[in-house]
Amino acid sequence: RLAERIAAGAPPPARILELGCGTGFLSTHLRRLFPDADLTVTDLAPEMVARARQRLGEDGKTRFLTLDAEDPAAAGSGYDLICSSLSMQWFADRATTLARLADLLAPGGTMGFSTLCAGSFAEWRAVHQAAGVPCATPAYPDTATLQADWPWPGQGRWQTETVIDRPASPLAFLRELRQIGASLPQDGARPLGAGTMRRLL
Repeated sequence: RLAERIAAGAPPPARILELGCGTGFLSTHLRRLFPDADLTVTDLAPEMVARARQRLGEDGKTRFLTLDAEDPAAAGSGYDLICSSLSMQWFADRATTLARLADLLAPGGTMGFSTLCAGSFAEWRAVHQAAGVPCATPAYPDTATLQADWPWPGQGRWQTETVIDRPASPLAFLRELRQIGASLPQDGARPLGAGTMRRLL
């Protein structure tokens, strides 16, 4: 969805920086939609960069780089598009990171992100409430907070979309939480014990 929205909303970018590539899911769509672009694919974890490289292959127009998105200077600058799917929830300082990334844009460049926001995992929170168990899932920001973090003098807007995902099993659900960084407890919360987790599932 993110790649399609990017393609619909801006001229084809010549240089793209992707943050938090993971296994390369978004990367493959970016390459498909923008086959002539120079694409820099990055992740904090070297093993994820390796998996994305294996998925995309070497085409002479894709660069793979281990990079901390919160300290992105090593990626260089002059990007027409900076984007990321579900990595922003990992940022310790969202506003500062967005400002640093904006500095890497070429004149007229754009940024596109998808992230978790208030209301995410409503069913999971409801299960905790029904069981009388505190939910340690982080409290994600609402759209007004995200909008306030947008770096000046850039202009942009956030859109909310409800995506209903039905994992094949409880274990598959927990794996998905870990993959997108939603399994980490909020500050001060204690991880659930195995017995409590089994009861919730």
